Amino acid sequence: MATACNLLLKIANKNVRDIRSFALYPSSIHNYITPSKQLFYRKYSEDLKNRIMTIPNIITTARLLVTPIICLTITKEYYITSAIMFALAGISDLFDGMIARNIPNQQSKLGAIIDPLADKILVNAVCITLTYMELIPIYVAFLIIFRDIGILGYIGYIKFKKSILKNNKNFNEKIKFTPTFLSKCNTALQLSTVTTALLSPIYHYPSSHPLMSALYIATASTTLMSGIQYYIMRHQFITKN
Repeated sequence: MATACNLLLKIANKNVRDIRSFALYPSSIHNYITPSKQLFYRKYSEDLKNRIMTIPNIITTARLLVTPIICLTITKEYYITSAIMFALAGISDLFDGMIARNIPNQQSKLGAIIDPLADKILVNAVCITLTYMELIPIYVAFLIIFRDIGILGYIGYIKFKKSILKNNKNFNEKIKFTPTFLSKCNTALQLSTVTTALLSPIYHYPSSHPLMSALYIATASTTLMSGIQYYIMRHQFITKN
């Protein structure tokens, strides 16, 4: 009886190790011979990708929820509070990305969608609020918002096209935007512009200051150029499944 129990425990432990191994290294499925095992491990791996309650998703959701609070503190002229909250939101974006990349089972399909969406909502909402408070020129906010709407609209178009033609075997397109060097520079300038604009009332320097004007022009220029670059390179971001 004891021998039989030990044998069952060994089999159970081996199956658990196999599942974890496949979840972390999907290519290892080729090491398994039994088709039923392959199907089970594939389903388990797919279930992991469809998870909702992951640490990065919780952090991203918190960033979404804090966005209107940041905007409210700006309109109430609590600039120190809003600057601290905006900085913490930016740090949280770094953390959820690090967790998703480095901790097993923390990547998800939902996270891949809501993380960049939350970033754009945060920056755009704060830009609109700062424009309303006359801390950022309207042309800067317009270019940032127009560019992001264009990118999201194109992604939505491909997703919609895929859902309509999902039964068409000839249509197997998948879109994945990879940030370019120009886009990364633009993101840094956008964050610098927002942070500087939030700090300007605290340190009593006007938005018409030459350094502020130079930052606005640099941000607007790189926003426009990166938008044009994405449009020109749009077909390079479409891959085949």
